[in-house]
Amino acid sequence: MKTCNKCGKTKELSFFSPAYQCYGGYRPECKSCHNEIEKARDKSHRASNTYAYKRRERLGRLFGITPEDYDAMLAKQNGVCAICGGDGAWNRREDLLVVDHCHETKEIRGLLCHACNQGLGLFRDNPKTLLAAIEYLEVKQDEQSDSTG
Repeated sequence: MKTCNKCGKTKELSFFSPAYQCYGGYRPECKSCHNEIEKARDKSHRASNTYAYKRRERLGRLFGITPEDYDAMLAKQNGVCAICGGDGAWNRREDLLVVDHCHETKEIRGLLCHACNQGLGLFRDNPKTLLAAIEYLEVKQDEQSDSTG
């Protein structure tokens, strides 16, 4: 059991995030209080010029584009993920869609929601593996519909 230093409630350790650099090995605030702190921090950063500067610096350093380039790409994709058509609204960052790029050539391919971008990465950007996964899902879906129908 541990007491949150923000809300003052005593909770089980599972309600606290592990943090090796903190005394006792867990964050001093519970997960829900920590999320409130992070949301407030994100909101204040968005409102400051520091956030705009860091965004410009990050896009330039990682991808060689400006925020204006990103916004143009976003408009060209009608504000949605190039794969699933989602808007990435669950993402806390201002840039709701992430820049997808080829790790070998560094060429930018488009903007994706975080889930689709991670999915491509987990499949190592390999079209054959992705097609095999599609085939696997279709076969399993057919098997399920045969067994219930």
